Amino acid sequence: MTRIIRVERRRRDQGIRREDVAFLCYTNAITRVRISTTVSDELLGEARAALPGLNDASLMDRALAALCADHRAAEIDSSYDVFDALPLDIQDEWGSLADFLDSAGAA
Repeated sequence: MTRIIRVERRRRDQGIRREDVAFLCYTNAITRVRISTTVSDELLGEARAALPGLNDASLMDRALAALCADHRAAEIDSSYDVFDALPLDIQDEWGSLADFLDSAGAA
């Protein structure tokens, strides 16, 4: 907040009106980063058609969120590989997984 006030004072001292410039930042908003890239025209067209009310920045936000969610789901799924490698009839303090599955199937 202090930085914005200092910038506003400097602009006012230089004779620049607040309405003449874009805001340096927005309060209570997510920090944004500008990216510049090229994408498939066909894929971008499909995304725009699927969600016509969204601008390209919102489409990119959704795409990145989906990518991160898929990656996290894959990490979680791979963590279960350890259990898949164990035989089902190994006994522990709660019994064996084979017994549990038999009981659950019978219920």
